[in-house]
Amino acid sequence: MSYAYTRFVSRKVAVLIVSAFVFGLVSMMSPTSAYAQSAAFKVSGDGVIGEDSVQVGKDFSLDLYLTNGGKLLGFTLGFQLTGKNGLKTVTHIRPKDKDGKESKDLESNITAYNGFESTTYWDMGQLQKPVYSWDGKLPDSVLLGGVAMNKGWPKTEKPTHYISIAMRANQAGSVCIDSAFIPPSGAWLFAPKTRPEWGGEYCVTAVGGNPCAGKGKSKK
Repeated sequence: MSYAYTRFVSRKVAVLIVSAFVFGLVSMMSPTSAYAQSAAFKVSGDGVIGEDSVQVGKDFSLDLYLTNGGKLLGFTLGFQLTGKNGLKTVTHIRPKDKDGKESKDLESNITAYNGFESTTYWDMGQLQKPVYSWDGKLPDSVLLGGVAMNKGWPKTEKPTHYISIAMRANQAGSVCIDSAFIPPSGAWLFAPKTRPEWGGEYCVTAVGGNPCAGKGKSKK
């Protein structure tokens, strides 16, 4: 791992350490019983051939949908990507500049939407997404997080698309994503101090050859 990348990850993690401090303060001040959250993944993109199945070699995204029952001032969510049933690698699809050169930011294939992509909610450094071993040789892992002092994430009881991870399966098999315990936040955490409901792991079947032959499933 290069020095520049290590320094980049350190900056990201530093913001998440601050978020953990904010979580502690908020948890002492706010009741948690009224808060309810959930997290779930769906799949989208040109490579999709079924509800939870994609074609090998074609682009798709794992899309994170979140709900929350009240204004939140921070969150951290750790995820790990794994390959099963013969699938060992994915290609992370990163944006290209006008000259066709791919972004050098390893985490640039992780895109945020609906307020997560800027300081709209997270006014202390935007969305943080330090990645670990994010080279497509599975397993890969990422720690998502954000913290606010003033704005925060408003109540959104309807499942809303906030994060997409763009990739391409390189072999037939299954691409799976599940919750992961990643320092410094460790377990999943929302502020006030609650944990979202999660039905993972979530798996997508990558089908080679005849795409009609595949059916994926979400493990619940």
